[in-house]
Amino acid sequence: MGAIGGLDVAYGASAQIIQTNVLIVDNTGETAADVNPDDMANFLTLYNHHVVNLASGRSVLEADFICAAVGPTGSTGQVSHRNVLEANISAITEIPVAGAGAGDGTGMTGVTPVSIIACGACEFTGGNALNAATAGDLLGGTGGYVSQLNGDLLANNIGTVGKEHMLPVGDLLTDTLGLLTNATNLNQASLATGTFVEKGNATGATPTAMSDLTVGANSIGLATITALCYNI
Repeated sequence: MGAIGGLDVAYGASAQIIQTNVLIVDNTGETAADVNPDDMANFLTLYNHHVVNLASGRSVLEADFICAAVGPTGSTGQVSHRNVLEANISAITEIPVAGAGAGDGTGMTGVTPVSIIACGACEFTGGNALNAATAGDLLGGTGGYVSQLNGDLLANNIGTVGKEHMLPVGDLLTDTLGLLTNATNLNQASLATGTFVEKGNATGATPTAMSDLTVGANSIGLATITALCYNI
């Protein structure tokens, strides 16, 4: 989602509030060999096009990253899939701030989250129409999720260089996956390279749409985390 806005405070434009959204797919039943980073990237593209069309413009549902219960075996080039988190959700503990790093876990030096402001999650219940959802009631420990994530953020900054540029999201992603009660395969013909047709392609061919996919109700969700960040 990128920066919501700079803050006009004593430290000036060095601080901004950034919302980062992660699309979560429960593809339980597939193996790592079934899952291709290209397919995941194409699924994310279709999802974002769809929610933007539903909103007739920018949508708070647009996702910056995509991850799956069963991740791919690996990419031939992570640079080509900056928004794909290429591990099983259970193994993902940190992600970059939106727009400030690639999905391989390399945050951009200079963009540092200093406080978690809010977080949340929902599950989509309407299949490939994405026209219905249920809010996720995630407690995240006795102090609540924001308290837990801020503690994780502080702990990440102790003794490990590089973690200071990352958002702690492990429990948030895992618990969001726990909301889902169905599965969607990412290994679908319409998502495959050579079959997938991008919107606005040069030939004018009909683009692939969410309606071309089989998406189980309650099989995908969205987790969001909003953080105060310094640009230093």
